[in-house]
Amino acid sequence: MEVHPQKSKLQIAAPDSTVFVVEHREPHFRRSRTHTFAGKSDTWGIELTTDGKEFTREEANRTLRGNLVWEGDALVFTVHIRQRDGEEITDRVNYVLASDRKSFTAYESYRGRTAHADNVWVLEMQD
Repeated sequence: MEVHPQKSKLQIAAPDSTVFVVEHREPHFRRSRTHTFAGKSDTWGIELTTDGKEFTREEANRTLRGNLVWEGDALVFTVHIRQRDGEEITDRVNYVLASDRKSFTAYESYRGRTAHADNVWVLEMQD
């Protein structure tokens, strides 16, 4: 799936391109995304279950703790990030699949000491 830039509303600097790969076979969910800025790509992914079970994950410069759970028709990913410099960030993303199943919208609320953003990412299937 690729971001539809004209339909998305981002409060962050928009990447030149973004590609999401989502595999969802209830309750298993795998997501990766690649943002490209000025020719440089950044890929990040995660595997979760939709039962709300909390996970903890250590990465090079941060610790992630969160979960994935259904709230009505939205699949909600909440992650609390503790950076090595002590900053704490909460990122909550509500994923809503369109009725035609050819796109989804990710409503993101990102809150940290140094940045706040409310983003709406509209992603469409690619042939």
